[in-house]
Amino acid sequence: MSISVLLLCMNAKAVLVDVANRTKIDPEIAETIEGRYQDLHWEDIQQLSGRHFDLVISTDVFEHIPAWKAAFRDTAEYLGSGGYYYIQTPSNYASPNWPTWNIIMNRMAGCFGRNNPARHVRHELSCKQFADCATEIGLSPIIAAEDYVINNTVHCSFKPRTHCLFQRTQS
Repeated sequence: MSISVLLLCMNAKAVLVDVANRTKIDPEIAETIEGRYQDLHWEDIQQLSGRHFDLVISTDVFEHIPAWKAAFRDTAEYLGSGGYYYIQTPSNYASPNWPTWNIIMNRMAGCFGRNNPARHVRHELSCKQFADCATEIGLSPIIAAEDYVINNTVHCSFKPRTHCLFQRTQS
């Protein structure tokens, strides 16, 4: 998603932080955005200390982090005044076709500190949970939506997603 934003916004620059060090950019696209992005592994995030950004995007990250609220607060610190924070993660709605047993096993593994980045610790993060945490740290909700969920009924054959967009309203 971050690459898509760079392609759409020709004057944008980015730091791509990957918790699993799996960033792969198509060589043709990399040539188009050359000099406009920096790859950074999560372990080296302290290099960003003191920097602020207009947009922070987090896709499919928080479901892997047992202390997701602390991680949300920490990453929000990189957001500048008036900046935006977009989050996308599996929602707390169960899909009729999602393997419930895998969810239970991954949660149990997460409780014992075996948080494999390829596994999801939780599939229960809702827009309300993010919004409650966001208001505590000075972010105002702009958009909150759950994919394919209408009147608490899931209308899809895969795991619905939580989408939230916040804006920094105070420093």
